[in-house]
Amino acid sequence: MIDKFSEWYVAGEKNPKAYAACILMIAICSVGWWAAKSRMEALAFNRITNSEVTTWDAMWVQLRVDRPTSD
Repeated sequence: MIDKFSEWYVAGEKNPKAYAACILMIAICSVGWWAAKSRMEALAFNRITNSEVTTWDAMWVQLRVDRPTSD
């Protein structure tokens, strides 16, 4: 499958969709990685502070623990 994709990509001068597909793949992977990191951050923050922070919150807010926890 990678061979077919590389042949399709090399023929990019005749097929500009190959460049768009690569850019789209990079964007999807980047957003997925960002979401995965944010999920781990939210889970760790919830575990430490006993709060309910969502992955969406962790994506847009800088979470940090600035007070001692009760544990």
